[in-house]
Amino acid sequence: MGKMLNVKTAAERLGLSDKTVYALIAGGDLPGYKMRSAVRVDEDELEEYKRACRVRPPMPKAEQARPARRRQRKREDDALGEVYTGLSCLERFKNK
Repeated sequence: MGKMLNVKTAAERLGLSDKTVYALIAGGDLPGYKMRSAVRVDEDELEEYKRACRVRPPMPKAEQARPARRRQRKREDDALGEVYTGLSCLERFKNK
């Protein structure tokens, strides 16, 4: 267990208001300790909470995955046993 911080100090370290820190403690998102009438937050647990809230930075555009190309749909014709795509289907009907 690390150093115990009061709510005001914890709020300053998080860059939040005191009321928001109290709400985080009441909601169970941030562990808090009530000692008589004072509420305290463990410094190590505060740092762990900060790490858990970290948002990954966006990837550079060069590294972003490109969308997959659409594949032509293939299916089997039961009557003829042929495998055809949408275009080959049109050609088959033109020849009739």
